[in-house]
Amino acid sequence: MVVCGAFFSAASAGCLNHCFGRRYVILSGAFVFVVGAIGMAAAQTFATMLVARFVVGLGVGFCSHSVPLYVSECSPATARGRLCFLNDMCVVLGQVSAAAVSAGFFYAEVRECWRWILGLAAIPSVVMFFGFFVMPESPRWLAMKGQEVESRAVLKRLRQEWSEKEVEQEMQDILEEVALEQSSKTPGLSKYLLDPSIRRPLLLGCSLQLVQQWVGINTIVYYGGSILQKANSMSDDLNPFSADNKFNVALTIPINAAQLVGVLLSWYLVDRVGRRPLLLVSLAGLTSALFAMGVVYSLTSVPKVAVVVVMMLYLIMFGVGMSPIPWTINAEIHPVAVRANAISFATGTNWLMNWVVSETFISLSVALSTNQAAPGDHPNGVFWLYGAVGVVGLVVFAFKLPETKGMTLKEIPDLFRYPGDRGEPEQSAIA
Repeated sequence: MVVCGAFFSAASAGCLNHCFGRRYVILSGAFVFVVGAIGMAAAQTFATMLVARFVVGLGVGFCSHSVPLYVSECSPATARGRLCFLNDMCVVLGQVSAAAVSAGFFYAEVRECWRWILGLAAIPSVVMFFGFFVMPESPRWLAMKGQEVESRAVLKRLRQEWSEKEVEQEMQDILEEVALEQSSKTPGLSKYLLDPSIRRPLLLGCSLQLVQQWVGINTIVYYGGSILQKANSMSDDLNPFSADNKFNVALTIPINAAQLVGVLLSWYLVDRVGRRPLLLVSLAGLTSALFAMGVVYSLTSVPKVAVVVVMMLYLIMFGVGMSPIPWTINAEIHPVAVRANAISFATGTNWLMNWVVSETFISLSVALSTNQAAPGDHPNGVFWLYGAVGVVGLVVFAFKLPETKGMTLKEIPDLFRYPGDRGEPEQSAIA
């Protein structure tokens, strides 16, 4: 239900961003999340819980769409990668914190601890809601709406250490970018299919989000404890607080922290080596880990230590590139006039594929197992499937993903304008 709510809000966030601005959509997302978290903690019926979960998902979708967009439009080109990666780092840090909080309540065997676990999610949302009251609107959105004076004032506030000349140069770049994109003669939704300079980055952005989900990341996040139980476990189904179950829950903390290690490494490297090398190295590494996971689960007796090691290697490699780069690239590559709506398509793709992968994992882990005697305890085939998707993504992005390191948001759309496109010059930046 959370993922369904996120899909619907992410799909509509583009129109809302275009009309009301990035700041108000993020504020709305934080407010909705607070309401949903309180509703989950107080739920007395299953139906109420489902509604509250859906409401939380609406907040997640609004923010997952709008925060990377806002960060990219407010950041200078030289630091945009690190600042966008910082957003992803905070998301992963939140996952580690959630695992630690959940494990703490689980070890303490607190009665109805799930109410505390879910209700505490309101606290960071309240901080975010009040924090964004002091944040300015995106200068690019203000310029797109014809509010040049307000846009220039915000840009000066964001670039206080810059000289007047540098601020004015970026302001002129923003105004030129807005004027160029708003001069498009392609009407309505048809522009996303008919205009190649819009269609190409849109397909790339949606493909990045699709592959991010189909390499199986959320099967590890959602089902990490269950996957560990299958590895030569002595879990007691009649006693959820057995020592082995507690150990499996505790292991989710370092496993989630492994992704944080990868993101920290990529945060340091993104504006030094670029987005493209990190993504390709990430895909190569996590694909190898997925095939290794399949091999481990093919063994007659599955060693838990091997499963934990391979899962951590997978998450480190995922954090290096596939975790932050799809969000960062999508926040950069789209022309300003369609940026919000294009990111809606990409973010909606992410949440739709998230739902499909998480809903099919359990059934696929049994159906694709090569162990006919105990397929539920040997989910090797599903990891090989995810690995195959990673191989396809590696090949596609090796040919189709351009480098955007150090480029301004005005320059990046030129990467997707080829010779012959609507009279473009006979030189393609993507070459």
